[in-house]
Amino acid sequence: MSSHPEVGPALRNLREANGLTQEKLGELSGVHSTNIGRIERGEADATLGTLVDLAMALKVEPDYLIRFRMPGGFRLAIQPAPVAISIETLAVHEADRNQAGPARPQFVVVIQQTRNGYSAIIPDLPGCSASGVTREAAEANVLKAGNDHLQGLRRAGRPIPTAHAYAVRMTFDV
Repeated sequence: MSSHPEVGPALRNLREANGLTQEKLGELSGVHSTNIGRIERGEADATLGTLVDLAMALKVEPDYLIRFRMPGGFRLAIQPAPVAISIETLAVHEADRNQAGPARPQFVVVIQQTRNGYSAIIPDLPGCSASGVTREAAEANVLKAGNDHLQGLRRAGRPIPTAHAYAVRMTFDV
C-alpha cells in the first residue's frame, strides 16, 4: 500500500482530464503503464523522478503530484533512483554581501537529473521543490520557489527556518 494515498487519485484525475490512457501516458512519460496503474491504485510508491516524469508528460508543474498535506505537515518520500545527482548550495552573490541589511538565508538545494530534465528540492524547506528541462532552468525555478516560500512564511508571520542540511561529495570504491 502506498504511503501517499493522495497521489493515485490525483494522477488518475489528471490523466483522465487530459483524455489519456495509462498506455498513452506511459509512452509520453517513459513510465511503464503497469507502474502507472499500480501508482493510481495506491499499490506502489512513485519515486521523485517518476513523479516529475509523469507531471512533465501531463504538462503540469511536478508540485501538483508531489506536494501533499500529511498529518504533521508536508512529507515527501524520495527513493533512490538510478540517475546522476549533484548537490549545490544557493550562493549569495558578492554584490548582495556588500549591501547593508540583514544577511540573506542560504539553503542546500539537491538537484537530481531525471529522464526528462531535472528536479530540485530544498531539504530545509519541506515541500519546496521545482523542476526544469535543463539544469539551469531547474536552478532558476527552485530559486524562485524558495524565495516565494520564504516570502509566504514572512507574510504569515512565521519564522524563517534555520538551515541544517549540508552537502558532502564522497568518492566511493567500486
